[in-house]
Amino acid sequence: MKIFLLILFFSKFILLTPVPISLSEEWVFVAPDKPITAITGGASIRIDISNYINDKMSFEEVKSKFPNGSIKGKLISDNGTIIELENKYSSHNQNQVMLILDANEPIPLKVKFTKVALKSLQPIEKINVYWRNYAQ
Repeated sequence: MKIFLLILFFSKFILLTPVPISLSEEWVFVAPDKPITAITGGASIRIDISNYINDKMSFEEVKSKFPNGSIKGKLISDNGTIIELENKYSSHNQNQVMLILDANEPIPLKVKFTKVALKSLQPIEKINVYWRNYAQ
């Protein structure tokens, strides 16, 4: 019940890149306007890859185009906490396909992350990056 109430009242889906960015094999750093925090351990970075995906592509076809681990990320706090992320899943709706960058263990709660670092094994351009502070 507590998690339900946290999500109901404090869930956020935040655009981290006010203008689309490009990713390559070099780290790209994004600094959110305000520090980002997780309200559940399943918080994640989401990358909109709709420009690269046909809206009729299946989950398997997306995974073939963007294999697990092909995009890496880091959540970085000012106190030195670094959480490593990689793409493991995709989320599909009528107008959008997003890669979900997830950690191997729950994201720590109440840690204020002030930077996000991203890189991709294959160049991708004109993407938006989002923070989702919860998992359902």
